[in-house]
Amino acid sequence: MTEPAIQVTPAQLFAEYEANDIAADRKYKGKVLQMTGTVDNISRDILDTIYVTLKAGNTTFFRIQCFFDDGSEEAVAKLSSGQSLTIRGRCDGKFGNVMLKDCAIVK
Repeated sequence: MTEPAIQVTPAQLFAEYEANDIAADRKYKGKVLQMTGTVDNISRDILDTIYVTLKAGNTTFFRIQCFFDDGSEEAVAKLSSGQSLTIRGRCDGKFGNVMLKDCAIVK
């Protein structure tokens, strides 16, 4: 992903989706985003895809869910819950959590 990224915080992104999914999709869906947030969870989904969730402000249930390809496994394995992390990925809309695909950890 060499295209410029929209800088946004996890809390701001989630709040915009909570306020109006349609408007947030028009602004963010399909675009590259970069954000710094606090790691909440590191896991795999039912398709064995690696993901990291970032806390999204005051919400206790929903998160920003960032999906990585298998080539990122070594870098993701070094992460821990509670650490600060900058991620770059393509917004895929909101399905409970706000989803980012094709994510990369920004050094």
